Amino acid sequence: MFESILSKNSKSNNVNGIQCGTPIIANCNDYESLLTMASQATIILTCAGPFTTYGESIIKACVECSTHYVDITGETPWVNSMASTYGEDAKAKGLYVISQAGYDSVPSDLTVALAAEMMVDDECSYVETHHELKRGSMPAGTVNTTLHMVLKLRRAFLAAVTLGLVGGPTAEEKRDQSRRKEEKGKRRSPGLVPKYVKGSIARDVKWNNLLPYSSLAKSWSFPHFMAVANVPIVHTTADSLGYGVNAGKGFTYRERLTFSSFIDGNMKGSFLAWAMFMILFLVGGGLILPLIIPSILLFPDTTSRLIKRFNNYDFGNTKRDTFRNLFNGYQPFGFTKCVALASNGSGKVMATASFEGDYDAGLGFTALSATTVAAAILKRIANGKEGKGFDTAVVAIGPGALREVYELVGIRFDCKLNGKL
Repeated sequence: MFESILSKNSKSNNVNGIQCGTPIIANCNDYESLLTMASQATIILTCAGPFTTYGESIIKACVECSTHYVDITGETPWVNSMASTYGEDAKAKGLYVISQAGYDSVPSDLTVALAAEMMVDDECSYVETHHELKRGSMPAGTVNTTLHMVLKLRRAFLAAVTLGLVGGPTAEEKRDQSRRKEEKGKRRSPGLVPKYVKGSIARDVKWNNLLPYSSLAKSWSFPHFMAVANVPIVHTTADSLGYGVNAGKGFTYRERLTFSSFIDGNMKGSFLAWAMFMILFLVGGGLILPLIIPSILLFPDTTSRLIKRFNNYDFGNTKRDTFRNLFNGYQPFGFTKCVALASNGSGKVMATASFEGDYDAGLGFTALSATTVAAAILKRIANGKEGKGFDTAVVAIGPGALREVYELVGIRFDCKLNGKL
């Protein structure tokens, strides 16, 4: 199948302005093949997850070959670990190493930065992003990453309750731990996320899950399920660009999923809609979790296969329609919207930055976003602008410049001072 795709692409030169090169076949488990690939490329965009399993060897090869790098992971702890290990070498070589360049975490990070930029005379101290998503489906890589984390926690739990007789790390994880211990002494970089903002990140993730009402938006909403990936990136960019944290006035960030992702009309944002969904969530969780948790503990492999099979099932032909549109001239399908509301300490000054595109978040927008970031980096390289190693996309390219390249691919922005959701 893979060979047939390569053969088809090699015959598609000059379609929609795309010139296909000679295919390069590399294997994540074959480091020499990765070196061969990296040595022939200016920039590599990687989409193969879980990145904790498949990602490090690609980053290592890119840094060794002085090749720029972009990925779509949402595994922030892994990104921070990679920055600790390879950050200084990447910076010394003037490389761009940009992780989380898809839906995680560009819409959140970019809209917050654009809103903060407008508040030039007032310190941006509190920001919320409100996300609206429609259509599309959960990428298989995201499901695999989640299952990988759950099974790892299961093994740790079993090892703890049996005093190490059952569970614990796999043989592969033990080899990885041993290798990491050897490399720990070689680390010269603190990582991507500054240590002194990690307390603020933990605070914001906690309260994001506990506070359902937004005083800025004056509406009720859910905590966004990707906040755990996006909050550290937003804080990292805030620190780098100097709003909130660096000024010593604090910086608080919340990330919400609006009811528009589920319903339209007058109900969205209301307390009644929030209460109805919470009842359904609690009832559903009360029925499903008592079945899933014992199944994972007792039958991990079978449960994982069933969850993957369930995710692969195409309810309403959504996946089929998504791929059909994307592979047929990348036609719009779905909807992704993110609105940042930023206020100063007194709450009297508020800036709004809105970002929306006609693609689903998980597949269409993520692919479009990552390729756009990679193209922007290529343009910077052509203009003689060196990278600084591991960075967020917003810091590496700049909020204004990143907005411009997204507008070129059809993303719409609306930024205003004293705006409303």
